[in-house]
Amino acid sequence: MDGNVKKEVEDLKMMARNWKCGYATNWIQIGEDNEYVYEEFTEDIINNFHPYINRLVECGHLTQAEAGELVRYVHGQVQELREETEQAARDSAKVHPIRRVFNWLFTSRKA
Repeated sequence: MDGNVKKEVEDLKMMARNWKCGYATNWIQIGEDNEYVYEEFTEDIINNFHPYINRLVECGHLTQAEAGELVRYVHGQVQELREETEQAARDSAKVHPIRRVFNWLFTSRKA
């Protein structure tokens, strides 16, 4: 793989990470069913990344193995989003009881 193709692959990986951040920021609801978000993200990858990666293979810029690695990486962003969302939900659940105690302490006292 030549230098330009390496840069292109890194740019594609960065794009996938940016998309993951966009989905996390704009679509994910912590503690809610987000399956539709993961499905939408996967569909965007299939519709936008796969044709481009296939074209890189057809033109001889990537081997099948390199393309497979890139596809796994890009789809891995969906799994990372899922795992990060689940972790955020677990962390959020841990905070709520403490938050309730603080709210009770500071709102139940009269000044």
